[in-house]
Amino acid sequence: MVRLEEIVPGGRIPEKPEEKPNQDDSAHVPDGKTGDDEQSGTTGTTQKRPRRFFGSITLDPDKAGLQVAKIAEEILFELTRGNGATLRLTLEIEGSMANGYPDDLVDIVRSNIRDLKLAPSEVGFEKE
Repeated sequence: MVRLEEIVPGGRIPEKPEEKPNQDDSAHVPDGKTGDDEQSGTTGTTQKRPRRFFGSITLDPDKAGLQVAKIAEEILFELTRGNGATLRLTLEIEGSMANGYPDDLVDIVRSNIRDLKLAPSEVGFEKE
């Protein structure tokens, strides 16, 4: 099994967002537990199982393809093994160039955006 630190140097998947003050602590599931909606804990109490996974990972632009492949193999595959599991992935890219991007580069990227059928309203360049 590949550790996330090996995939993304210094990267990590957040453990859990801060809980709201009025949330019931009984919803917490100890690490290593798996299965359906509820399970019997070691104390005999029933605990709810996690229903949602989330993560935000910073990728190295020079190794992004390899890193995404490892993430798909080691994390995404596992998350889709259960019946009824769904995933939604979003790739966010932010680039900047101090003196502005040259026209030929802008033209190439815009052409690639069209070829990849990306929504023009979701990607593009802006002047600052």
